[in-house]
Amino acid sequence: MIEGYPAVGTTMVANTTYMKDNRDTMTRFLKATMKAQEFFIAERDKTIQIAIQYGGTATSKEQHAFIYDVSAPDMKHPKGVGTISKEAWQANLDLLVSLGVLKTKPKVEDLIDTSFMDAILKDGKVIFP
Repeated sequence: MIEGYPAVGTTMVANTTYMKDNRDTMTRFLKATMKAQEFFIAERDKTIQIAIQYGGTATSKEQHAFIYDVSAPDMKHPKGVGTISKEAWQANLDLLVSLGVLKTKPKVEDLIDTSFMDAILKDGKVIFP
């Protein structure tokens, strides 16, 4: 977490109707995405090499390493990758309201659905495939 900013990671947004009607597709997408995140965390050197290989030459190896070193710690959670607490969400909403980005503060419960993550994680690891 960046000091003073309660970041909540890379948020995934989906239409609630689509999520309800395509639960299996959403679950498979999240499994693949979170499995890739586990790889990212576990394989620093390979992750940096992949970023260099597919990201072009505008960013140096050292810059990719810096991005990795800043990003990886925030991706780890005892319950597994992709897990974000309601408290972290609330802190983020509070900040956005205080900055005027949001005019009114929505209820955290209306914004998040952890049931997908609950279904794809076991003992802190992605159930894959």
